[in-house]
Amino acid sequence: MVTITSVKARQIFDSSGNPTVEVDLRCDDGTFARAAVPSGASTGVYEALELRDGGSDYLGKGVLKAVENVNTIIAPALIGKDPTEQAQIDNFMVQQLDGTQNEWGWCKQKLGANAILAVSLAVCKAGASVKKIPLYQHIANLAGNKNLVLPVPAFNVINGGSHAGNKLAMQEFMILPVGATSFKEAMRVKIQVNQIGSVTESIEAVKMSKHAGWGVMASHRSGETEDTFIADLSVGLATGQIKTGAPCRSERLAKYNQLLRIEEELGAATVYAGAKFRAPVQPY
Repeated sequence: MVTITSVKARQIFDSSGNPTVEVDLRCDDGTFARAAVPSGASTGVYEALELRDGGSDYLGKGVLKAVENVNTIIAPALIGKDPTEQAQIDNFMVQQLDGTQNEWGWCKQKLGANAILAVSLAVCKAGASVKKIPLYQHIANLAGNKNLVLPVPAFNVINGGSHAGNKLAMQEFMILPVGATSFKEAMRVKIQVNQIGSVTESIEAVKMSKHAGWGVMASHRSGETEDTFIADLSVGLATGQIKTGAPCRSERLAKYNQLLRIEEELGAATVYAGAKFRAPVQPY
């Protein structure tokens, strides 16, 4: 069994210039995984709770407390654990190491959702590497999904609400190239994990949504990093839709380019959601 030997967090910056958490994870077989978490400008009251430092540095948005929680609490507790046991590790971090709850569930107030999610993403990437399979396939296996689907990209053309300094009540006006036959063609025509706080909980939320007949969109946040996890997530969970910004900045393009690589890798087995973007597969 491959085991985790080290977990190290640091403070980096997202695309909005705000601090966020990045984690490096290593295993005894030489596996290395790195993950960074985004942050949102329009956050909801039911989201998992980020941990920010407060004070004067970075207008109170520093994440050194979350970094310290990873390095001093989470990291020692994960040494020796199997990175392929995603649900076991996520539940251990959320329910035992953190243990805080509010009216909707595990809120991660003690350690910070940004601390827990960064580790959860790194564990997921390491698990895929240990199994020697693509990340999107590893995510599909974790979810019990047998159908890989390339999502329809949702492109934002006009901003309003919390994202703009205008009086538009609608936050985003988007177009979706549902008539394209592939993701590559959709990009020629010219699309939020951190709201819940772990890979396992994200998988559970998607499965519940699909069984309820809801459409699912994998989404970036306004404060993004170069991490491409949501690209693999959207394919592995067959969400059918992805929103990750205009194809013009590296932290946004990174996701689109990863989807192009996945489409190329799948080859003839590729399925593009197209007009079935709301329900590309049967609930799994």
